[in-house]
Amino acid sequence: MRRTDERFANDIRAALQRGGVVSFWPVLIVLSAILVAAIVWARLAVLEEVTRGGGRVIPSSQVQIVQSLEGGIVSEIAIAEGDRVAAGEPLMRIDDTSFSAELGEVRNRQEALEAKRIRLAAEVAGTEPDFSAADLPEAVVAQEQALMESRRAALKQELAVADQQLAQKRMERTEIETRLSESEGTIALLDQELSLAESLRKRGNFPEIELLRLRRQAQTERREQTVLKAALPRTAAAISEAEAKLDSVAATFKARSAEDLAKTVADLSVIGETIRAARDKVRRTVLRAPVDGIVNELAVTTLGAVVQPGQSLAEIVPVDDSLLIEAEIRPQDVAFIRPGQPASVKVSAYDYTVYGDLKGTVERIGADTIANKDGQTFYRVIVKTDKAALGNSGNPLPIIPGMVVQVDILTGEKTVLAYLLAPVNKMRAEALRER
Repeated sequence: MRRTDERFANDIRAALQRGGVVSFWPVLIVLSAILVAAIVWARLAVLEEVTRGGGRVIPSSQVQIVQSLEGGIVSEIAIAEGDRVAAGEPLMRIDDTSFSAELGEVRNRQEALEAKRIRLAAEVAGTEPDFSAADLPEAVVAQEQALMESRRAALKQELAVADQQLAQKRMERTEIETRLSESEGTIALLDQELSLAESLRKRGNFPEIELLRLRRQAQTERREQTVLKAALPRTAAAISEAEAKLDSVAATFKARSAEDLAKTVADLSVIGETIRAARDKVRRTVLRAPVDGIVNELAVTTLGAVVQPGQSLAEIVPVDDSLLIEAEIRPQDVAFIRPGQPASVKVSAYDYTVYGDLKGTVERIGADTIANKDGQTFYRVIVKTDKAALGNSGNPLPIIPGMVVQVDILTGEKTVLAYLLAPVNKMRAEALRER
């Protein structure tokens, strides 16, 4: 019985020894293959190096203040706090009655000046005015046409008077020339008569008193002839003056018209600026959103409220197609961050595993560290996202300024092997260096 047990035990021991030797090598080969594969995978597999920091959503631009330059009475309010508005969308309206009346008055003045300009230009050119080119009221055109006819009638009358004066001066010259010619004939006859009388007087056949009378008559005629000759230059000068006056009547009329035309053109230029200013006043009665955004605060909520010039009426927080994220990065992590690096933004208000993240890019890095209220220092890094909402376009999840986020910035890549050997390399570099 004992020998049988010993034989059985020996057989079992031998079997175990044969089986252990047979199963050891396959296990060793499998383990070696796994180790080699793991080393190869660790050498080839790449891990992303990420710098992580907390942050918050900030407006893509400064909060926009909506103001009324002129002030007035609120006649319409088209928004409420929290509304999303598009750039240029009407927010509220100021009563424009007074501004529209002012604009209408200035336009009436402009129309009157334009009609006057057309009339004066025609007077200077000596043509008929063409009011059809300008869109002017009939009453204004009729007034200028009547004024032009009146001025032309006055000019015609003045020309007629000047022409009559010229004709009178020419008639006076003709009369003087006629009288002078008659005087010369009379003097010639008197000279002959005196010569004959003096001959007769020498022979005693002619009375002395008649001789004296003839001499006196000849002297009077010569004196009158002298006066007539002296009057000729004066008459010629008067004729020249009358001719110049006749010419100057039309010239003066055109000169005055040209002067008035220049002044009217200048007035039109000034009133053009006045109209633009008046139009701006009317346009500014409709207060519009300066940017796409959300109404953060509405200072006036009552129709008929009186607002002062420059008063702040609403605040618009800009909302862009992208978001700006202000991330806080520790000083020891900022060395490898560069503008343009990709980043992942996870919004704490939305579950990352359900709604995903926002992709973005590093825009800029703060020049120096900043301390928060807890005394911790950090660098401010601005990340710009590719879009402004999570979810799909049909059902976007809005993200507004102030929301808390987590930012992961991809700063590089390294293999799994390098990652695993990093502590070893660090220990080897620092080993046996301590005092």
